[in-house]
Amino acid sequence: MNHRWYGESEFVFASCKVILLVGLMMVTFVTMVGGNPRNDAYGFRNWIDGNAMHSYYAEGATGRFLGIWISVRYAVFTVSGPAFLALSAGEISNPRRTIPRVAKLIVWRVVGLYVMGALAVGIICPSRDPEYLQAVENGEPGAGSSPWVFGITKLRITTFLPDAINFMILLSGFSCGNTFLYTASRSLYSLAQNGQAPMVFLRCSKKGIAYVAGKCDPCS
Repeated sequence: MNHRWYGESEFVFASCKVILLVGLMMVTFVTMVGGNPRNDAYGFRNWIDGNAMHSYYAEGATGRFLGIWISVRYAVFTVSGPAFLALSAGEISNPRRTIPRVAKLIVWRVVGLYVMGALAVGIICPSRDPEYLQAVENGEPGAGSSPWVFGITKLRITTFLPDAINFMILLSGFSCGNTFLYTASRSLYSLAQNGQAPMVFLRCSKKGIAYVAGKCDPCS
């Protein structure tokens, strides 16, 4: 994949993901203060009766502590910004200035988007709702088991918003595939340069595209 087209497409995809997450947090705030078809100012109702945090593997404070760390364990596999930054460092303009600036933004992205997003989805979607648990257990297709979509439809918001969320989630999936294709092909190319992969992966087009590594990428 040409790095120029990868950069342009990833900029669009990443912008859509940011707009989606910020928009969902705004929807959560508006609906929790009563801005929904039910005129229900539910606030933090879904956090009462011990539903703000659930125990994992044990009871009491120990269970809540383990619940936090099991969430962290799942979350670390979704935060891949530092790895992608390192893989694309060789093609970044003015890396001495750009890489430190982008690396600092990763911390704020994690705190501002992921942490706030996790709090917002816990507000809008009841974690012990029988219908939602049934949807998760049955593996509802698409975003049928998405807590965002479930929370919004439970508030009787059935216009364009659930479909728009599904579309933006689909774009996020394209973004992941786009990034994995780029990084996997660059990794194969670098391994071939170091003699740790077949030399055929060094073949490039006239524009410098490592097309053999891209074709052999499992994500392609």
